[in-house]
Amino acid sequence: MRKFLALGVSLPVLAFASSAIAQESAGGEGIGEIIVTAQKRAENVQDVPIAIAAISGDAMQSRGVTEVAQLANYTPSVQLSNSSQIVGSPSSLSGFIRGIGQDDFSAAFEPGVGTYVDGVYLARTVGANTNLLDVERIEILKGPQGTLFGRNTIGGAISVITRDPADEFGIRGQITAGRFSRISGSLAVDLPLVEDKLLSSIAVSYNSKKGWQKREPFPGTVQSETIADFIPGGFVQGLGAKNRLGGGHDFSARGKLLWRDDSFRVTLSADYSRARQGASPFHLIRTAQVDALGNPTLAGLYNICIGTPPAGLAFLDGLTGLGVSSACGPRVGPGTPLAGVNVDADPSNDLMPYDDRYVSDKLGVTYGTGNNYSRLRNYGFSGTVDIDLTDAITLKSITAYRNQNWAIGLDLDGSPAIVFEPTITQKQNQFSQEFQLSGSSIDDRLNWVAGVYYFTEKAREEQNPVFGGGVFSVFNPIRFKTKSYAAFAHLNFAITDQLGITAGARYTEEKKRFWPSQIDANLFLQKLLGLPPFLYADPTDLTQLMPTALQKQSFNDFSPRLGIEFKPNEDVMLYGSYSRGYKSGGWTTRVTAPVQVAPTFKEETAETLEIGMKSTWFDRRLRINAAAFTTKYKDMQLLIQRGVSPTFENAGDARIKGFELEMQARLADGLRLNGSVGYIDAGYTKVDDPTGVITLDSDLPKVAKWTAHIGPEYRLDIGNDSALTLRADYFYRSKVASDSENSPELYGRGRSTVDASATYSLPGDVLSLTVGGKNVFNKRYIVNGTNQLGGAGVMFATYNQPAEWYVSASFNF
Repeated sequence: MRKFLALGVSLPVLAFASSAIAQESAGGEGIGEIIVTAQKRAENVQDVPIAIAAISGDAMQSRGVTEVAQLANYTPSVQLSNSSQIVGSPSSLSGFIRGIGQDDFSAAFEPGVGTYVDGVYLARTVGANTNLLDVERIEILKGPQGTLFGRNTIGGAISVITRDPADEFGIRGQITAGRFSRISGSLAVDLPLVEDKLLSSIAVSYNSKKGWQKREPFPGTVQSETIADFIPGGFVQGLGAKNRLGGGHDFSARGKLLWRDDSFRVTLSADYSRARQGASPFHLIRTAQVDALGNPTLAGLYNICIGTPPAGLAFLDGLTGLGVSSACGPRVGPGTPLAGVNVDADPSNDLMPYDDRYVSDKLGVTYGTGNNYSRLRNYGFSGTVDIDLTDAITLKSITAYRNQNWAIGLDLDGSPAIVFEPTITQKQNQFSQEFQLSGSSIDDRLNWVAGVYYFTEKAREEQNPVFGGGVFSVFNPIRFKTKSYAAFAHLNFAITDQLGITAGARYTEEKKRFWPSQIDANLFLQKLLGLPPFLYADPTDLTQLMPTALQKQSFNDFSPRLGIEFKPNEDVMLYGSYSRGYKSGGWTTRVTAPVQVAPTFKEETAETLEIGMKSTWFDRRLRINAAAFTTKYKDMQLLIQRGVSPTFENAGDARIKGFELEMQARLADGLRLNGSVGYIDAGYTKVDDPTGVITLDSDLPKVAKWTAHIGPEYRLDIGNDSALTLRADYFYRSKVASDSENSPELYGRGRSTVDASATYSLPGDVLSLTVGGKNVFNKRYIVNGTNQLGGAGVMFATYNQPAEWYVSASFNF
């Protein structure tokens, strides 16, 4: 942080630069307008009384930004990653804005930051780290956005707007090569079919890269079993990644058809993506043989099983009163017992013990030998109809269907032993329909939008982790169905030319259905603890830890928004607002012991008061936007580790306060400066944790107190209308707690990173060549992590990618 403060002193006010990065032409020498649709109509971002970061597609391409998760660096108070605490996939998105979000991949849990593509909501975090193919811009809206964007935007919303077909034939593309054998390319073609009436476009992209983490054989490995002995699907290496993690290849395509007339326009869109990758790299931090109470973890029990003769295990039974010998007996899958395999007379069945010997000081090395794959297929169709009913009133319809199929297998124990290795499948489809009626009245002083929304989703999921050499094997097939209905209205009224008000509200009803199941396939709890049958939901089936009957919940919510805006002149707007956000409740799908009732968690809410300023100075050479906010966060839903089970619970209440200051400056011909600074003070005001693990002094997970970005850019004309553009981006983020338990080893330390690039462009930017680097000083830090020391006996983390270089050629004809 000292480096950042020193830089702030040296640059006075310019240290606070803007995340609203755009490359639109301003005319003259000023900064161009940034047009956004945050209020469901096109308007200058400076006229919208909401904290918004808007980034154009050209700006993202020039900085080598290829996926949503990379945008967090440019945006204050935002935390995005493609790794959750349990499972990491290049296609998933863990999103937090101003300390509110969600960090679990399961279809059982709703995201706290909503992701939209052309107005269509993406319901799952898997697939939300969408490839930025032929994108016009991205808008990141901060704070509750329930009024206009609806359910599960309690922290904010990420709105991706793809480019519409152009009026004239055109072709643009890019090809990139880089470190880790990276090869990627994209191509977009505009093809008018009927002049001024029917337009079309198609865009495709392909990316391939080796993972940065290598699998290496552990010296002296003796291991007679693999995960294929336990999982019906067998053993799968990461396709395109082989013995590396974090790489693979993906393909995306999008087609658009636009018909327009004087009074209406129809846009049909279809997209398809396929990813065949390795799992995200996980680094083993440490292991544990016993928990905090001195009881064996599953790793400790595994070591006891393989290293103790059957007679010794029987002695432990009498000594402890537990069924240790039964737990070490035959297992589902291989069938053979674990008892004493390393101390019998047969060396061919020996297994590797599990302890800290597998902890490597090299982040790029893992000794894991289990499954390593992530496979995703995602497609969707949408139709958007805009009809001008009158000169002042427009009816809009957005109809969409999406389908997703995902499978992943990971080795989270980082060893040849089988101590914590999950495989997961998720199938999901959704349908949504939205109608919007918008217009202006009273001599254009009143702008309004009202509408209704319908959403339905079905999902199937199986989570099948194998713990402790198979002594505890879980089979967790579950199903979900959600229906949501909403009605909303939003208006902006200019009382005078200087004073205006904003008012809006949304009413939502949701119905959720859940078919639970969690099978203790090896009867581990029964063998070890001898639990009485009456503790189980079905006393005749002691493998089933949860009731299997259909579970139902219903939720409803009223989310208002109120605001006031004052414009002392045409270049400055001051605003204040109140907004409420809501995320529905559900069921925890993972338990450690049998339950007779599926555990539930209730909805969470956030109420935010915000004041802000949007301003333009010095003949549009300087743009400064600022916001300060305080949020009352109630019944917050957090992922909390209970034994071996990551559970979702209402952890309590919190107060989140902070400010963000953004600026964009044109300092001289060709010289621009962009950046931001954000500050968050977040703390619990109430804690609901009977175990005492979370206290009022705990840090909220995924909240960095300070975030900052400074990005100078200089374009030098070098003759014949060619240009050389030099860019650098400095990013700072203070330390971040990865988990709710605030495990000291899993804090992402404060870090400063730098990206840099140089671009040579021919006249008209018809052809350009870029040489660049990401994280050029190779700063390494924890992005996410899980503390399973009290259950599985494992602690692991995901680190950021090491330094990368790339060379990219772009054309636009």
